[in-house]
Amino acid sequence: MLRRTLVLAFLTIPAAAANATAPMNPGGWGQLAGATPAMVGAAGAALTPDGGQLLVAGGTDAFTFYGHGEGFGGLSVFNRDAATGALTQVQCVSSDGSDGAGNEACDPAIAFNGANAVAVSPDGVAVAVASTGAGSITVLSRDAATGQLAEVACVQQSVPLNGRCRQGPTLDGVSALAFSPDGRDLLAITPPHNALVALHRDDDGVTRIQCFSATGTSGSCTRVPRLNGVDALAVSGDGNQVYLRTGAGVMWMARDLASGALIAGGCVNPAREGGACQAAPPADPYTYGFTYGTYASGGHAIVLSPDGTALYSGLNDGLSAFSRDEDGTLHTAGCYVAAPIASDDTSGDETIDEEEDDDAFDEDTADARAAQAGACTPIDAFEAPRALAISPDGSTLFTTNYSAISILHRDASGALSDAGCLAEEDGRCGAAPVLGAPADLVAAAGQVYGVGGSTIATLAPAPALAPAGDGAATVSCAVACSGTARAVTYGAGLRAGAVARGAAGSFSLRAGGRARLVLRAPHRHGRIVLVAKPRARRLATSGAVKPIR
Repeated sequence: MLRRTLVLAFLTIPAAAANATAPMNPGGWGQLAGATPAMVGAAGAALTPDGGQLLVAGGTDAFTFYGHGEGFGGLSVFNRDAATGALTQVQCVSSDGSDGAGNEACDPAIAFNGANAVAVSPDGVAVAVASTGAGSITVLSRDAATGQLAEVACVQQSVPLNGRCRQGPTLDGVSALAFSPDGRDLLAITPPHNALVALHRDDDGVTRIQCFSATGTSGSCTRVPRLNGVDALAVSGDGNQVYLRTGAGVMWMARDLASGALIAGGCVNPAREGGACQAAPPADPYTYGFTYGTYASGGHAIVLSPDGTALYSGLNDGLSAFSRDEDGTLHTAGCYVAAPIASDDTSGDETIDEEEDDDAFDEDTADARAAQAGACTPIDAFEAPRALAISPDGSTLFTTNYSAISILHRDASGALSDAGCLAEEDGRCGAAPVLGAPADLVAAAGQVYGVGGSTIATLAPAPALAPAGDGAATVSCAVACSGTARAVTYGAGLRAGAVARGAAGSFSLRAGGRARLVLRAPHRHGRIVLVAKPRARRLATSGAVKPIR
């Protein structure tokens, strides 16, 4: 027996393509049409504190059997329109003064080849760039009013003859950077050396270098065995802890706020009995997400919530959540893994129209997924995260692997729930035609940027529709949007296609706006879906399919 069901859908693709089923993208996120060109080999990105600029580091490392060659590296600076998310390049800095495509359009900088990570100080007046090819970290000053960058100092593992950088240990292969909240300390991890480096800086450059490694690096560093396999880094908002993902689990270093000095703290691994970490885990660089010779990925797979009460990290082939005490101690708070795909359906979830089958299907599916996923929560189209980002308000966590971006809603307790996904080619996800394989994610107010290859994919909330009774619906937009909405009837399940369409209603809203539209449903038996199709800010995504009884 078919029943007439009103379904909420944040659908922003033509009706012919709207046959995909739940959950798709109930979070209402989609990809802005097109993509913004970025520096070749884009691997790391950072947003300025005011959200006005996005900085993207990228390059190529001419790695050979004998070591690192010259390669190329650069940093692109984009002004960001807060309302639309649009990016406009205003400056670039590179190892040879070119843009990587033969155009002499950038400001030159030393020790920039193989640039792959970037960080901005909390006050917005300093920028740091790590370069694997040069084995260096470069510090640039930033004019807070104009955003213009100028090179200040650099630290390099192997300073060439007549080189201008200061020598520093274990800098060959830095994969992630982070400033302390006061901006005076810069933290870096180097996976090939299983090391953590802390640079203390003032307005004139780097004044002190502190180094920790799993082996002690022949006396150059303080020995901390649990640093074996280190590949991700985050600094707490209060500046008291530095958190690191390692082969042992998630460990932390206590930080003295006055001096910036670090000492080893605790460690937790939910996969081990009692949550205790190994004292000296084995290090296997291929296990932790980075590629030998580039070390470009893996360093962005740990993030703290804005309020500092939770930490999330890719761990043990999934995503692990931790609660954080006031003293910085972490406690296991949940885990999330890939949901299995039914053997008879490679496209994702089934649509069940028979009312009497709904409860049985839900229970059977939940039981099967729980059995396969163990104690972890299953997430569709999800893999161990390559990068993580959290929205400024802490309500949404974004993760990316090599083929999709997962969207997870976060409640007041820090628990996560599946809110859909975006991918170039995955029937379980909303469409993101130029997503590529992001090496890094940056979340801003209203948008998320995925950076990888030589492009920047911009994701933004799509228009949301909700029934308002009497044949009406409410459309709302988190960012400025305009378009049309209508009611569409599908027969014999969504996969059968549209059989009738109602008259379209138009909307044009500012960010945060809401409007009421009359959307008369076609007088046909079947399933009725509300469809929003934006104009101008054309998004490419499918949406939630949620029956309203």
